[in-house]
Amino acid sequence: DVEDVRLDAGDKVVWSEHIVMDGSEFMTPQVKRATAPSRMLAKSRGADMIAPERQRADAVLWVNHAQTMRQEVAGGYLWSPVTEANGARSRFYDNMRYAAPGDVVLSYANGRIGRIGVVADFAISAPKPEEFGAIGAYWSAVGWLLPMQWLDATLAVRPKDLLDRLAPLLPAMYSPIQPHTGNGNQKAYLTEVDRAVVELVLGAARLPLASILAAP
Repeated sequence: DVEDVRLDAGDKVVWSEHIVMDGSEFMTPQVKRATAPSRMLAKSRGADMIAPERQRADAVLWVNHAQTMRQEVAGGYLWSPVTEANGARSRFYDNMRYAAPGDVVLSYANGRIGRIGVVADFAISAPKPEEFGAIGAYWSAVGWLLPMQWLDATLAVRPKDLLDRLAPLLPAMYSPIQPHTGNGNQKAYLTEVDRAVVELVLGAARLPLASILAAP
């Protein structure tokens, strides 16, 4: 069955595909992505998959993941719990479901934006990665896994060095960093930022966005 879901931000999501890893695969007639990266991840991780379809331009996202950056970049994904430890809803975690293929992601850890990636497919429901080990012991056992293609280019851009130009570009709500200090916001994980943010960051790194995204 196809279910229409209305999101707080006004986006319309059509839950068009659900894969159950019990030896059978169930698809709606609209689904034609037989080799989608998320399906391969779902098969390898034994996860259920939810693939929302959205009508909007590619977004620019920023992820704060100092604790898990190494594992997520190496594994080609982002992972978050579904809710806060107390069960409260988190917009930063909800953004995992709203992310769509083609969205650009800035990776922020240890005070620096060090990598850039592109969302490869929609998020899937998946167990917390084993490679996290004891990291996030209080996180739920199942969360959202977002397939990523992390690009080869490495950056070393400190937002604090750009704060006078960066601060006016940050969102008033759900900002990844504090506009007055440049420190990461507590509990911030994945959030959307203005496209001018990625242009500013890559300009500081002397890397044009077009050439990075065109690289194989």
